[in-house]
Amino acid sequence: MAKALKGRGADVGITMIARSVNSMGLGMMGGGSLDDALGELETGSADAVVVLENDLHRHASATRVNAALAKAPLVMVVDHQRTAIMENAHLVLSAASFAESDGTVINNEGRAQRFFQVYDPAYYDNKTIMLESWRWLHSLHSTVENREVDWTQLDHVMLRQ
Repeated sequence: MAKALKGRGADVGITMIARSVNSMGLGMMGGGSLDDALGELETGSADAVVVLENDLHRHASATRVNAALAKAPLVMVVDHQRTAIMENAHLVLSAASFAESDGTVINNEGRAQRFFQVYDPAYYDNKTIMLESWRWLHSLHSTVENREVDWTQLDHVMLRQ
């Protein structure tokens, strides 16, 4: 359509966007594909798998995903919505949604784009423990490393070297 409009003299452009948030960031970091990750699980090369805010059944066949996850000694899911992947998990951590959290994504232009919390999940019930996925991961890493949790604000993550 853009080419046809351009042919008629219109000042147009075209923008290609990735299918999912942070897809551009994963590519820029040199991250592997889902197919690569499933292959690692299928061959028994992985000790554990963390499924982070993603329904893998949307990107590969449920049969293959479930078979691969069944071979993992540890499956951890961190997500803000319930997915079928959680049925295969040894540990599920409830993460805050984008509206309930602060964070950074890499947008379709390859730029870091911050977002900020607009809703506190503990507002109506102060017993609610709902953390951003990056907070869960940092807490787990700090526990494994036997050190204090030192990222308490998003800026601490951004300043870390």
